[in-house]
Amino acid sequence: MSRVNARLDAAVSLKLDEIRRRTGQSTTAVLVTAIEQYHQHLVSSDVGAHGIFAEAGFLGCAEGPRDLAENAKQYLDFESGKAAQDAEPTYGAVPRAKRQRRR
Repeated sequence: MSRVNARLDAAVSLKLDEIRRRTGQSTTAVLVTAIEQYHQHLVSSDVGAHGIFAEAGFLGCAEGPRDLAENAKQYLDFESGKAAQDAEPTYGAVPRAKRQRRR
């Protein structure tokens, strides 16, 4: 078990005293709870881009070809930034001819 020695200014010390008085916990219990909650907050907020977009409801909010990520060059004209005119999106299962070419 580790021992902690911390210097608290008057305002923080009063807050600690109030928490102890209201909860009936020791200083150690209050600090352990605070550290656990702060750690949980840090860990849960470290979700990365996927988690942020999922939480915001951004994932799956657009329509388009199901294989866009896999066949982006087929659907997009990267030089102009517009969708390719001659590309027809495929929805659902990949046609047999296309599957054979992938192998």
